Amino acid sequence: MDEKKFVKAMIEARAAIDEAAKEKLELHLENTGSLYNQKKSIIENVKRKMRAEKYGASLAPKLWMYWVDAGAKDYIKEYEPSAKIQHVFPKSLRMELAKDYEEQILAGEYGDDFKPKKAPAKKKAPAKKASTKTPTKKTPTRKAAKRPSRKTPAAKR
Repeated sequence: MDEKKFVKAMIEARAAIDEAAKEKLELHLENTGSLYNQKKSIIENVKRKMRAEKYGASLAPKLWMYWVDAGAKDYIKEYEPSAKIQHVFPKSLRMELAKDYEEQILAGEYGDDFKPKKAPAKKKAPAKKASTKTPTKKTPTRKAAKRPSRKTPAAKR
């Protein structure tokens, strides 16, 4: 019975640590200027995909993972240079954070531009009328003059 309580306490402690680490990483991602352009381009990419109705909900967390991984590397480099990313921010934590960002997009936190738009119907071009002109004769092309050969005669002695 003591072993079960111990395991349960360890799981709860690990969950608390994960939440603290997740919050640290999220704050670092949101407050680092060097990562902002990457985030902005991801948001624009998702907007474009949604408008074109090519948005893949299963692939969106993978897109966000690039940004989260870059933020985790930056955090480790700045605050804990001797640690490894896997130990401070496990992949499951980073993936969970990436999924959270995808959910924020779908919830409309970054604007209402994330609704697919219908493409306007294309108008047909009017049919071309048959030409009434008579075909003209083509003028003959001028042939290029024959170039002299590059071989020079042997010099006279």
